[in-house]
Amino acid sequence: MRYSLLSRFRGTLLGAVMSIEDESNLDWSLTQRSAKSLIALGRFDQDDWLSLNLLPQTEDSLTKAIFATLPIILFSHESEIKLQRNLADVVGNTPLIRDGILAIGYALALALREKLDSTQLLSQIISFVGETQTSQKLLQVQTLIAHSAGLARVVTELGDDNPGRIAIAFYCFLTSREDFHLTVSRATQIRHTSPLTGALSGAHNSTAGIPVNYRIKQVTKNTGNQLGWKKPIAAEIFYLADALLAVWSGVYQKSGEKVELPQELSALASPRMIRLRD
Repeated sequence: MRYSLLSRFRGTLLGAVMSIEDESNLDWSLTQRSAKSLIALGRFDQDDWLSLNLLPQTEDSLTKAIFATLPIILFSHESEIKLQRNLADVVGNTPLIRDGILAIGYALALALREKLDSTQLLSQIISFVGETQTSQKLLQVQTLIAHSAGLARVVTELGDDNPGRIAIAFYCFLTSREDFHLTVSRATQIRHTSPLTGALSGAHNSTAGIPVNYRIKQVTKNTGNQLGWKKPIAAEIFYLADALLAVWSGVYQKSGEKVELPQELSALASPRMIRLRD
């Protein structure tokens, strides 16, 4: 295994948060509340999750939808059938958001299982999502990458709607997948795209591939704006990722050491106590 699953869980959440440029597009509480539902029950429960009213009701809220569903993606990554069913259960009434979430979710699941093949990824996503506007845009990305198209041309051809943003996120990731900083820096030039790309790159490269200086610069303290928005510190993100992995696995221990959960999450975690595989 190239990186541990824990490092990839952490990288996914950290990458998404670090990549946010427009603070109004991040509501970390969506991720927290979504995760707590899974942790409290030890599984995904559609009724319980939907009762939290986490999903935005408009088609232009893809970023918030990503943050709301990231815990479900992490919790369902081991099974494509489970992943597709769980995501469809929560985003079924918003087609353009649904297709984007399915595309990102499938790619993240492959990265978490170390099954992501960049040469096959877009074809696999198209098969997973089905014939949709998003799939058509991903087909364009295949052609654009094959012709070594630059970012400016890609943005012009793919457009600024949700399917276009999803496709641009994959373009940025696939053309610089081993370089987190470059991937995210390019994506921040396109509105509502950077957290999608950050999550993909974070899952693929794990925390080991996120530059330390970039991480320190972006996430060193809770900084608020006039709207009351606060970017979580890295430790808070790691705690949530650790709790999700521990409960998903039914495990709190790794190599004899207890995984320390924050107090508010510890009370919700599953009581099962077995050892995590190295």
